[in-house]
Amino acid sequence: MLQVSPAATLIFLLAACEVSEQVPPPAGSAAAGCASEATDSARAICIALDTLARGERLPARLWRFTMEGDTFRIITVPADPAVIDGMGVVRVSRRGKVLSVVVTDSAS
Repeated sequence: MLQVSPAATLIFLLAACEVSEQVPPPAGSAAAGCASEATDSARAICIALDTLARGERLPARLWRFTMEGDTFRIITVPADPAVIDGMGVVRVSRRGKVLSVVVTDSAS
């Protein structure tokens, strides 16, 4: 399992937020706003955060990131550290397609 450092998390989050604000993707296409990301993993994280923000109205930050075959598994927690509920798991293909989104009220 790949553990992401807090510094890398911050870089991914800043990149995702910057791209989402500059180029809003068309309805139903989170990948459009993240197309300029340099790597597949950065684009997958951008897509996951954008998907949660738009669909679930859940401002999130990266908690864990793993690669499972050709699928990225992005686990998020609420962006606000004071909020304890709202963990998200988003699976994104290498091509940027959201395969699944699961939002729970806790990490259990």
